[in-house]
Amino acid sequence: MRPLAILTLALLALSARAQHCPTPVDGARWDAVDAFALRARPHHEASVADLARYLRRVGVSDSRRIRAAFRWVTEHIAYDADLYHRIVAWNASPRNARVRGGPWPSQSADSTFARREGVCEGYSRLLVALLTEMGVEAEYVAGHAMGGLGVDLGGLSRHAWVAASDGGRWMLMDPTFSAGYLRDSLFVRHYDDRWFATPPDLFVAYHVPDNPRWQLLRRAVSRDDIRAGEPPEARCLREPEPIARVAARPVAPPRPPQRQEPPVRREPEQPRTRETQRETQRETQRVRQRREPRWQTHLDVRFRYVDQPIPYPANRRVEVAVEVEGAHQVAVLDGSILARELRQRGGVWRGQVRTGTGPMFLAVRLSATDAWRRVSALPVE
Repeated sequence: MRPLAILTLALLALSARAQHCPTPVDGARWDAVDAFALRARPHHEASVADLARYLRRVGVSDSRRIRAAFRWVTEHIAYDADLYHRIVAWNASPRNARVRGGPWPSQSADSTFARREGVCEGYSRLLVALLTEMGVEAEYVAGHAMGGLGVDLGGLSRHAWVAASDGGRWMLMDPTFSAGYLRDSLFVRHYDDRWFATPPDLFVAYHVPDNPRWQLLRRAVSRDDIRAGEPPEARCLREPEPIARVAARPVAPPRPPQRQEPPVRREPEQPRTRETQRETQRETQRVRQRREPRWQTHLDVRFRYVDQPIPYPANRRVEVAVEVEGAHQVAVLDGSILARELRQRGGVWRGQVRTGTGPMFLAVRLSATDAWRRVSALPVE
């Protein structure tokens, strides 16, 4: 979410710089793909799943599917300028400094698709949902948006964009910036292709992700580098760096043959009596009760995590499963950003989320008008 003046400076700077890092789609022509995506009829757009089924027909390659979904989102989703200004005013009020979120519409994929408008979070979540339905690996990336090199980072806004994999080769894109811009507090739809599959060393000049691995650079650029006007090192990656590298273990030499001990003669087991069987059953029941997830109550919300293991491992994609009594919506927050809205199946709210190193929370709404309640810090080790 960026004002028009700063975004204009960013686009001018982007035009002036040379591209150094290749992308998986360098030199590709998208005329036929764009035309197919924009020919979708109302019956193709009844739901996110219906739209994904239509867009999948554009071709078998991930790059064509990514492009089709990107163009549909940028063409059909309007930027909610009123909501943007409400968020700015809300965050500027000192009394809201300790309040997470605010009284505005959900930016989930389903909500953004139904309303046909949203801010950066809604654009990005909808694009990720479409790509996931189409079988393309995609990631929602949160961070800060910049107006260009040398801009003071103190006044940056939170922003969100998307990383998608073309057969294992990752690319970066910002559907919000590509959709248009603000003029006199009104959204002007104007497609800008420079924010699709932007080379990573150019993309990082205007987008700083919270997780540096989504810069797709061999040497991550810090905020101080951007403030000082240091150009990013043009050594890019096909995929994000792994979370941790484990050194290969040396192969141990074969053990010398050991002296064979004579087998120990064991007495035959006595037949189990009925009382012994009952005691074994009681002990098994006690073990099951100890493993049963316990119910918790916080902020008038009763819930419990299900499906071991808990806690969840850090820096991994995991499935969060939780039972919540009387819930209308359940989600996982990454700090104050909605990381994943869970879906209810068989009485259990489930959804996949990538755990990070920062705090993550389980949030619940008991009704459509209820504010999000952060009922628990997500147990991550």
